[in-house]
Amino acid sequence: VVQSLIPSANHLPELWNVPQRNKFFTGREILLKQMMECLNSKDVKHLILTAYGLGGIGKTQLTLEYVWQNYKEYKGVCW
Repeated sequence: VVQSLIPSANHLPELWNVPQRNKFFTGREILLKQMMECLNSKDVKHLILTAYGLGGIGKTQLTLEYVWQNYKEYKGVCW
């Protein structure tokens, strides 16, 4: 059975304008885990996470994968 990478529209947050998931994304588990730990920190009231680096190294794809893996944790995602 092949499982779709994209959940049905009734499972997505109400505010959702995120590009399609990259079905070829692989690896980066450590960075994805670090993003999750940072964004789920209970130590701060408001949090901004910035991905930075040279162009073309995958910042957007990493962030996109994080959003798709964790969409159930958010009430909305504005891309």
